[in-house]
Amino acid sequence: MGHIKEFFNLKNAKAAFGPRGLALMGVMLACAYVLNSVATIYITPSYRLVSIAYLPDVITGALLGPWAALAFGFAADTVKYLAKPAGPWFPGYALSEMATCFIYAAAFYKREKTGVVRTVLRALLAQLAVLIFVTMGLNYLWDTLMYGGKASEFFAAGRMINRAAQYPAHAALVAATARLAYLISGRTGLFKK
Repeated sequence: MGHIKEFFNLKNAKAAFGPRGLALMGVMLACAYVLNSVATIYITPSYRLVSIAYLPDVITGALLGPWAALAFGFAADTVKYLAKPAGPWFPGYALSEMATCFIYAAAFYKREKTGVVRTVLRALLAQLAVLIFVTMGLNYLWDTLMYGGKASEFFAAGRMINRAAQYPAHAALVAATARLAYLISGRTGLFKK
């Protein structure tokens, strides 16, 4: 119960929205923009095959916490859309991005002292939550609202196979990114008082 209180503590939000936190969010937004522009492969304008543009979400969630992750998720969705528009902008996808960032914050925020094995387990669970709740839940709902039932069913089948095949690689990247964020933050004293 103590970790939940610490997780949602507004004092952490003040630190996250301080100068260092905002600077980190700005750098991560720039990284999201570049990764979405360069390191994303699309099959159709609205169907993404491979992307690593979610890695700044992991870093922001791990280092800044849930409040900053929610704000970053909205900003990142908007920046990624501006980098490479894929159909009309829809606010539901911003909610999906916010949920993804929140899941990463729940998995990794204030968990610097956990070992590698626990970090990998948290990454596996976080990616599974993103796969089920965001990709197959929220995004399916937004696709149904935007394109209709038949189109969303078509995309859902391909998306599920695609995401399931990429699940181990994405989980490994998430775990490595979280550990690297902890390492760099600890060595530089980025958020130490």
